[in-house]
Parts: sequence; structure tokens; C-alpha cells
Amino acid sequence: LQSLDRSRTNPCCRAPDYKAVIMQALPGLTNLDGERSPGSAHYAELATECVALTEAPPAPRVVEPPPVQPWLGPGDTDVGAIAPDPVITAKSAKTIKVMDDCHMLLGVLGEEITRCA
Repeated sequence: LQSLDRSRTNPCCRAPDYKAVIMQALPGLTNLDGERSPGSAHYAELATECVALTEAPPAPRVVEPPPVQPWLGPGDTDVGAIAPDPVITAKSAKTIKVMDDCHMLLGVLGEEITRCA
């Protein structure tokens, strides 16, 4: 219990039994100093429920995941016959020729290294 700006406490808080005095004066009070009051409406029910849950906790729930559904159905990935693109075919042939030339040059280089050693 204090002023709204929390600068001054209520003088009754200085008494050692101020909580009991406040609860007697205000029987409908449900919260005092941030604590739930034993006289509040559902305190007894909550205390009983808490004790019951502590003594016999409920069984954990069993969660069954749903069956997995495929993202793609039959035929979703079929692209059918694709006509070859002449540009891609020409670039592929050129790349293969360059790779063949590199392979041949590696062989020649290997022979030259062997001859020099």
C-alpha cells in the first residue's frame, strides 16, 4: 500500500500485523501487495486444484501427427518431350570439344614432364 506515484507508503503498513488488519477491514480484497488473498473468491478452489494436480498430474496427451500427404502428385514432374534447343546443343558441343582438348593437352604435358625428369 503506497501513494499512486510510489513516493510514500501508507502509515498502516508500519504495523507488524497490517495484512491481517487490512484483510479484516476489507474482506472482499483479492490481492494485497501482489499476493492473492486467502479471502478471495476462488482461492480455496484454486488451492484444492493445485494440490490435486500436484498429487496426481494428468497423463501427457498423445499427439498423433496427420498422415503425410505428398506435395507433388502423379504427373506433376512430367515435362513431356522437349525439342532440343539448337543454341544449347551448339554450346554443349563446343564445351565438350574444349574439355577433350584439355584432356589431350594434359596427356602431352605428362609426357613432357616424364621426358624432362
